[in-house]
Amino acid sequence: MHVRQLAALAIAFALMGCPTEGPGTPEPTPEPTPPPPGWAEDIQPLLARYCADCHTGAATAGGEVGWLNSLEDVVAEAIAPECEGEIRAACVPMRIENGDMPFPGGCLPGGLGCITEDELQLVYEWLDAGTPE
Repeated sequence: MHVRQLAALAIAFALMGCPTEGPGTPEPTPEPTPPPPGWAEDIQPLLARYCADCHTGAATAGGEVGWLNSLEDVVAEAIAPECEGEIRAACVPMRIENGDMPFPGGCLPGGLGCITEDELQLVYEWLDAGTPE
């Protein structure tokens, strides 16, 4: 073999054994996970804005109307038949999306004066996070 070929071969073998990152190379920092939405800061203001006109104060005989008085009320078992087995807060997006609420006639997300898609997504994120305070 010629000297050039031997030198090229030696360099190739040397490079194959070299790590691309040295032992002192730091790991990339992962993006921080934002905190989940909270009741007092995120969810209660939304429900107060869109639902409180009808769903605060004294409960009716059926118990449904007064459910926005506290976090404890919101995470209690829903009474509405279509929300059987759910907490009241989980019933909110379900009843908005099926057109039951606000009564009468519903208000689809994004409509004039209606909850927005982003706000509704915030409610879902809060529910998925376990309804944190």
